[in-house]
Amino acid sequence: MRRALSIRGKPGRGVAALLLALALSGYLASGGFAGEGAEEFTETASILKDPVSFEGREVLLKGRFRGWKARCAGSSPATRSDWALEDDTACIYVSGRVPRGLSSLKPKGELVIVKGIARAGKKGAYIEAKEARRPPLARK
Repeated sequence: MRRALSIRGKPGRGVAALLLALALSGYLASGGFAGEGAEEFTETASILKDPVSFEGREVLLKGRFRGWKARCAGSSPATRSDWALEDDTACIYVSGRVPRGLSSLKPKGELVIVKGIARAGKKGAYIEAKEARRPPLARK
């Protein structure tokens, strides 16, 4: 058993390599956000259906980047530079930086994960992004 947990005859290296591989696989599977593995993604339609109950709550969303060419109802509730995220249930505006490498003018429906605060503005619900990025496995 001792020999099975060693690399090149050095005890302990096999265990360290195994732990590193497990940690890395968990990071990649979660999309890379701290603590994200234990959290569930919120459906956009749930926020739009009852924005007041989500007001101020941190949410984690996964969907397709639609930039400024959105199919969302109405206009952006926060600023003109907001961009759209669409999941299988609905489309919602996101206020914050566009994920690195993406263009609001030429969206291609890239998969994006957003961690942010749900807001119930006067013109409708939106997400105040704390962090928005493409999942590591979705990058080209």
